[in-house]
Amino acid sequence: MGRLMLVGSLVFLVMLVLLAPLRLVLGWMGAEGAGLSARRVEGTVWSGQLRQAAFRSVSLGDARVGVSPLRLGFRVRARGEAQGEGVLRLRQDGIALARVDASVPLRRIAPAAPMTGELVLRNFDLDIRRSGCRSARGEVALQQVQIGPTAPAGLRLVGRAACRDGRLVAPLTGQASGVVVDALLSLDAAGRYELVTRLRATDPTAVAAAGAANFERGLDGFTRTDRGRLDAVR
Repeated sequence: MGRLMLVGSLVFLVMLVLLAPLRLVLGWMGAEGAGLSARRVEGTVWSGQLRQAAFRSVSLGDARVGVSPLRLGFRVRARGEAQGEGVLRLRQDGIALARVDASVPLRRIAPAAPMTGELVLRNFDLDIRRSGCRSARGEVALQQVQIGPTAPAGLRLVGRAACRDGRLVAPLTGQASGVVVDALLSLDAAGRYELVTRLRATDPTAVAAAGAANFERGLDGFTRTDRGRLDAVR
């Protein structure tokens, strides 16, 4: 009888947690302070929805949210400017992402970048705190790349995420149609980004595009550095 009462009590507590209003739980976990916002929060921890959601300056659309017990976080499915899914863990001093497969326009991360394209994450994990980047891994790629008005056919930049000096970094490289591009994208815990782009080209159209995009010409090609900050949504 004692065992049955214990099991029954545990089941009741689990159900109580799973059926808790998602709005209250996200508030308790400090979601807004971490940069996650929504016009309206609906449903429970087990099955909820964030209407017109955003993470900092990136729209998540109407995102579906549900608890992921094995990952100790929330599984989020986004259908806004950012599209995809992954597990989000909110902490008082930062956030963690796990098993993320998603894409987002580069302009939403680095709006002043000389390139446009779709930033794609595959099997991406991140643990970042106020003190800096703790761990990061997974594939990062930039697809549908366009440099100014020029879109070199087949150009795709790819690399692996890592932490370096407290920052999340993604060194990307690719080549196509007489153009070689190396880009180093980095981000700190406060949302400050830096994008260093190096371009070598033999194609006259790409050379002209680099000049028009205010790249600095050097002995080994063209270089440009852009810095900024992801806007926090309040």
